[in-house]
Amino acid sequence: MTTGQRTRLTAVLAVGALLGVGACTNPTAGRTSTPVTSTTQPPSAYKLPAGVVHPAPFSRQFRPAQFEVAPSTAQCEASYAVACYSPHQLQVAYGMEPLYSDHFNGSGETIVIVDCFGSPTIKADLAKFDATFGLPAPPSFQIVAPAGTIPPWDAVTGGPMFGWGVETSLDVEYAHAMAPGASLVLVETPVNETEGTAGFPQIETAEEWAIDHEDPAVISQSFGATEGTFPGAASILGLRGAFSLAQERHVTVLAATGDYGSTEPSDVSGSTLYTRPAVDWPASDPLVTAVGGTQLHLSDRKSVV
Repeated sequence: MTTGQRTRLTAVLAVGALLGVGACTNPTAGRTSTPVTSTTQPPSAYKLPAGVVHPAPFSRQFRPAQFEVAPSTAQCEASYAVACYSPHQLQVAYGMEPLYSDHFNGSGETIVIVDCFGSPTIKADLAKFDATFGLPAPPSFQIVAPAGTIPPWDAVTGGPMFGWGVETSLDVEYAHAMAPGASLVLVETPVNETEGTAGFPQIETAEEWAIDHEDPAVISQSFGATEGTFPGAASILGLRGAFSLAQERHVTVLAATGDYGSTEPSDVSGSTLYTRPAVDWPASDPLVTAVGGTQLHLSDRKSVV
């Protein structure tokens, strides 16, 4: 494979992974309290395209069993105050079709997707997703938990596992939608990632195992903790083993930048924000590619607004 071909293949894999990471990162995943409402971040703080309403908090966007079939963009806008797009709409918006025509669809490569707890229904969910949108099944889809046994599932709406279950569905389904030829490995970890170091030792262990055993091209991390909530720089430096290994093995590592614009939560509750610019780690790590700001608006003709 030439350098140019490898670059194009990596682009397909990275776009697939980043759609799960950045398209709609989850402010309730890992936090048990109600997320900050739009009164903390007034709509006047930024300008949306004409005719697009201010997005609703994540906890109001996603409810189970709202639709018997996949909703249209118009139904999502009416019900959730945000647009939702089919895989094909996103493939067109991100310019993927020319890559697919040249046979760059992720074939022969693996995307590792890391989520706390995962989802007990993800294999059935992905099969339903593929059937609904006419996608082929991935060449393989493994679920592993190398950092320890996942606790019994607690699906209380709004609880940590519920949030991570939604996040897992988003991550897996859209990584597959954008790189349909890639194999998928969902790496589940047993400890809730919230703020500070919580959950990260297990994530580091799991990612090191995945790099050693799964030979991924891309690792997707749709989570992060505010840098200011770590005890100090040493506590972050001690959690970078997987990233150093990924650099050595030429693995692309992605991470979400957060859900609150230029600031981030100042404590584990997620109910207060820093009044100064703040960033999330691992997105801030120099060995990681940060992904964020991927709110997408399409015209009726599928062009980006």
